[in-house]
Amino acid sequence: MRRVGYTARVAIGDWVYIDGDKSIRARVVQVTFTHSGCSVEVSWMHNGGCQSCWVAEWRLEDAE
Repeated sequence: MRRVGYTARVAIGDWVYIDGDKSIRARVVQVTFTHSGCSVEVSWMHNGGCQSCWVAEWRLEDAE
């Protein structure tokens, strides 16, 4: 079996913007690797509620 190393541009705990939208600053809470690439779960607060979603890593930019 061939071993493959995986790396991500973001790490759990990083602050990011999604699709360049500076109005929402999200925190990376999970990273997973699939056959189609790296997916990242992000979470943020909006109107007092916690929101979260999975996005492709290429859609994220550093917010720090």
